[in-house]
Amino acid sequence: MDMFPVLVVLAVLCVHGITAFECPIYVFSPFTFLDGSSAEGLQNASNVGFSHMAAAMMAEEQFNARNASVIPALADLDDCNVTLHISSTSVFDSEPGTHHAIEKLNDVDPPCAIVGPSSDYVALELSTLAQANQFPIVVARAFNIRLAYDYYNSFTASVFPDLGSTSEALFSFLQYKERTNYITLLYELSDTGNQRREAFEVLMNNLRLDGREIEFHTVGFVNENDPGAEDTTVWDVRLPAAAVEQVKDVGYRTIVIAFDDSLDSFLPIADAVEEFGINNGDYFFVFWDEIGPSRMWNQNANTSKLTKGSAWVFPIGESSINSESPFFQSWRSQGQDLIDRLNEANPIEEGQPGFEYAESDYFEADPDLFSEFVFDAVISVGLGACNSSTGLDDTLSGADHRDSILNLNFEGATGTVTFGDSNTYDQRNTRTSNTATFVAINILEDGEIAISDVSLSHTNLTWQEVTPFYYADGSTNPPLPLKDPAKNNYISRGLRAFGLSLMSATILCSLLSMVWVYVNRNHRVLTSSQTQFLYVICAGAIIQVTAIFTMSFDEGAGWTEDMLDRACMSTPWLVWVGNTVIYSALFTKLWRIHKVLQFTRRRVKIKQLVWPMATLILLTLIILTLWTAISPNHWTRTEVNAVTGDSVGFCASDDMVAFVIPLVALGSIPMVATAYMAWKTRDIDAAFAESWWIFIMILCQLEAIIVAIPIAVILREQTTGGTRYAVFVFLVWVLPTSALSFIFVPKMLAWYRAVYGKGGKANTHPKTEKVRTDNETPTPEQQQIWFGQPPNPEAAATQPVPDENGGVVGTAGADATSESVSVEKHPASYDEESQPRDENNLENEENGDVLRALSFVD
Repeated sequence: MDMFPVLVVLAVLCVHGITAFECPIYVFSPFTFLDGSSAEGLQNASNVGFSHMAAAMMAEEQFNARNASVIPALADLDDCNVTLHISSTSVFDSEPGTHHAIEKLNDVDPPCAIVGPSSDYVALELSTLAQANQFPIVVARAFNIRLAYDYYNSFTASVFPDLGSTSEALFSFLQYKERTNYITLLYELSDTGNQRREAFEVLMNNLRLDGREIEFHTVGFVNENDPGAEDTTVWDVRLPAAAVEQVKDVGYRTIVIAFDDSLDSFLPIADAVEEFGINNGDYFFVFWDEIGPSRMWNQNANTSKLTKGSAWVFPIGESSINSESPFFQSWRSQGQDLIDRLNEANPIEEGQPGFEYAESDYFEADPDLFSEFVFDAVISVGLGACNSSTGLDDTLSGADHRDSILNLNFEGATGTVTFGDSNTYDQRNTRTSNTATFVAINILEDGEIAISDVSLSHTNLTWQEVTPFYYADGSTNPPLPLKDPAKNNYISRGLRAFGLSLMSATILCSLLSMVWVYVNRNHRVLTSSQTQFLYVICAGAIIQVTAIFTMSFDEGAGWTEDMLDRACMSTPWLVWVGNTVIYSALFTKLWRIHKVLQFTRRRVKIKQLVWPMATLILLTLIILTLWTAISPNHWTRTEVNAVTGDSVGFCASDDMVAFVIPLVALGSIPMVATAYMAWKTRDIDAAFAESWWIFIMILCQLEAIIVAIPIAVILREQTTGGTRYAVFVFLVWVLPTSALSFIFVPKMLAWYRAVYGKGGKANTHPKTEKVRTDNETPTPEQQQIWFGQPPNPEAAATQPVPDENGGVVGTAGADATSESVSVEKHPASYDEESQPRDENNLENEENGDVLRALSFVD
């Protein structure tokens, strides 16, 4: 160390009768990272902590010598008796944690001040220690907002810009690159990370209040190595992969990444970015303040792709961009004396990570990017001591010292150093906004870097290009557009084809069923099944399932809004009319069977029983006509995600509920009536009344409705068009298809067994009776009609028979036609006037011989 300037200062002080006051400083520098590796700088440069220690000792020597080559204010300290002292035992490695350093501090006298922590958790712990012992700490690089408030840390000052300042610089850079809209902040969920998000949101919302059109989104992630990170019941957090997936879903293509601990988070974030396909050159990545050592950028192909073409925005000293700066010139002029001091003060033992031995050419290499902040921090301690009212004797009040530091205003190596921000409540400890120089480093192929753009402290965040900025595709053209195109959630061609295939299959089954009924209409399996109603059921199924066609198209298929409006109103017509036709036919079919079994002398004609069907269909048509005339369905498209602009299209009506409710009520009437009639005819042979299968059909349809309707309502405006379409198609398809299946399949199986299986059973339920095939002869007991009577040849005269056109059974002695059935009472067995009939006897009759007679008639 050149002692001549110091001796000159001491001589001057002695001449003026002033006693020198020594201010010991403890320096905390990051010689190692948290993982225990050496803290090398960019491009594997000199150890970061060693460079910071060199800057601190440079500042100490220049302050003591009142050397104004870098800090002009030192020339005005002729009357100051303060000298700074950094001994060989007062430099500590900060990154392993503060506890080891605190233990050492307990063995020595308290310092005049602490300088240099370069990470939040170290700065916060040392700030607590400083407040307890009442000496100032000047932070060289940290971000946590609590360091800026008197309420939390009343003995702390920071020469590094706070999160408010860095967020403003970040946005000004994005504005310079014309990317101020559609920005996603991907931040680490930590104390400082949440403060970054808050500072970012405050800035963006203030800009919105000023009339700026800004859309932004924030997504947090948790470090995979944090305790409990995988326990989502404790942590309301996202692992890196889940967070990046959300970034992808948002669709904003300017992504700001804010690490808190890049050593653990950088690789999983890079892998997730590659996994979800946002590493393809369509996105612009900007790293806010922290990115980690350059060796991390090339850990694998994914990290290289992530950093290539990205920007790293952070505050910097002028020497990094100007080789003619006073600090850089002073750095290069340092001699062997300082090198020897550095080697002596190195707190890392030889052979351990972080150890560096400075050779004679050490100062020919560039300093670390943040060394100048350490330099200004030491100068702040000295100037604050000189300006303190108690600095003229042998004591120095820590509180006065810290207050004097906060009142400084001098030109430092990093720009104008002044503290206090009048725009932020109670924020006195931090450096004033817009007083530091910011730089945007462009990371190129294989981790090479270039200083692309600079915002000097005196330009009020006006950026200037230094070198062209190269993006991920290797060009100087920024990726466009700024966001993913909004998804309209059109029905895909494959899904549409699937829905139309289901519709076509049901229509084909209906037509084939009609043909099969016509071809086999004279077979006894069908002659007792009232074929007229089977045709009507097939027709109703075709009508109802055709609604899938009107639901299967949107703008993506080239349909116009007018075409879609008509399709929207056609759908309820097809669904409700088809449903009413099917259930009305089933009810009328069962009702006619029930009438035959009443044993009254009368003809049961179809036209006598068709009025309920006609009435229900007419009422349905009236409601649908009113709906169409008053408040018809129309096609509408609604935004479902304000962030991405995604939308879905669907049919809507202002008064839809007012018409759907009566339609549901009306549609439930034939369903309930059919279920009731199926119960009344439950003991009738399946060849005449399919009660068992109708029960199963109604149960399946109710289950489908109960499941599908709530899902459809929930998904109406909250999911993709494809999902909604699939739910509605399932509901519309299952109703007519289940009706066809449970009515026709049992009949087809009975017909098959009757034709191809000798002695085969036509019925498929254990409650039903055996149906005679053509080569079987009924026994006398099977020909018995009236309950409790012996076999009687005259019974054949009144035995029920099917008519030749598929009508319901009548009496063998009656003149039955295709539209009527007559049932004649047996005088010897029953007299309606002399023996009143009760319902129990009727049920017994239906359970016994009447059923067998109906089953074995030719």
